[in-house]
Amino acid sequence: GPDSKILGSDVVLKEKKITPITVDDPSAEWSGELVLPYQVWEMTFVGNSPAGYSSRRVFAPNSRDSRLKIELESTVHVQRSGKLVRQRLEVKSTELTNGELVSISGSLVSGDIKREFFAVNSSGVLTVEATTDGAKTRTEIKLDDKVRGPFAVEQSLIRKPLRAGEIR
Repeated sequence: GPDSKILGSDVVLKEKKITPITVDDPSAEWSGELVLPYQVWEMTFVGNSPAGYSSRRVFAPNSRDSRLKIELESTVHVQRSGKLVRQRLEVKSTELTNGELVSISGSLVSGDIKREFFAVNSSGVLTVEATTDGAKTRTEIKLDDKVRGPFAVEQSLIRKPLRAGEIR
């Protein structure tokens, strides 16, 4: 709309060889350099003004459960129709160490609107149940072997860190 702002950048990427992204080998071990659990905090700025923050936590597999638990929370303030609106996103994901999604749940509160979802991967079919302001929907999505959870890119980078100058 007329009140929306487009942020631009004058950053120019130099031409470099790009390594194609491939599905990770499930047997690949994580780098021993990363100690789990770990937590990352990030700040979001618009210009020089803080607009929000996010946090990601990754919990290690344990003797009872060989899966990773990943939690994301994010709060950002955005301009919508001339008003400052607070958006709060929470996501909890359970994934295998190769990035395969087991289950995911979360919520997004934007102003007065609340959306919640829960999804489970069963034999390559992701069953998603969502609620938006009390209205419920159910969807089934067929997943192929290349589809990974929302944190699979991070997992791939942990297993095989970027080399100097590499673009993936």
